[in-house]
Amino acid sequence: FGNGLTFSTAESLHWRSPEKRVRMRFGGRVQWDLTGANDDGLGQSGYTVESGQRIRRARLYIEGDIDKRLDFRADIDFAGSGTHLRDFYLRFRKLPAIGNFKVGYYKEPFGLDLLTSGNNITFLERSLPTAFAPIRN
Repeated sequence: FGNGLTFSTAESLHWRSPEKRVRMRFGGRVQWDLTGANDDGLGQSGYTVESGQRIRRARLYIEGDIDKRLDFRADIDFAGSGTHLRDFYLRFRKLPAIGNFKVGYYKEPFGLDLLTSGNNITFLERSLPTAFAPIRN
């Protein structure tokens, strides 16, 4: 653009100010469940399986940093019949006498199963012990 703003679409939509002091990344994902079945009538149980599809969830996010001293993220989840805020935080880096300081609503560091993104887990659902762990606060 003529004002020096830079946009890139490598892996997601990126925006960067001319002096590279402000950077933002926009993205999202859709998790879509599909079922395909062929009931040929050979089963004697009377149970039929139907083909179908549904969107499990859709997520949109924006994240970035300012002067590499302030990080931010806003992650909105559209699942079921509602809309939920999943991550919404500011992280201040390298503060004198404190170090890093993060404030907002985000995942608690309570086990690898919860910290791993839903994009990278092996199974469709997480393990049972995660039901008893705090997730986001």
